[in-house]
Amino acid sequence: MSNRVHVSIALAVALVVLRAACACAEEPAACGAGQVVNADTAGHCCWPGQAWSTTRAACVGTPSCPAGARAAGDTCSSECPAGQA
Repeated sequence: MSNRVHVSIALAVALVVLRAACACAEEPAACGAGQVVNADTAGHCCWPGQAWSTTRAACVGTPSCPAGARAAGDTCSSECPAGQA
């Protein structure tokens, strides 16, 4: 076979693998209460106001936390601040 045929086959296989990977990332996830999946989260559960970082493999940004929770870094926490009950 010629080099063109080998390259074409390799590209076709790569495209199939990439489409399969993208399909998995786009499936709706079962998120915890208050978390969302949208275009910014790339199929991952993040807090509103956050986006998915492929570099860090995590949700990043200051979250908009639901009532009763507060932002603690890149997540929401329902724990009371020190000295409060």
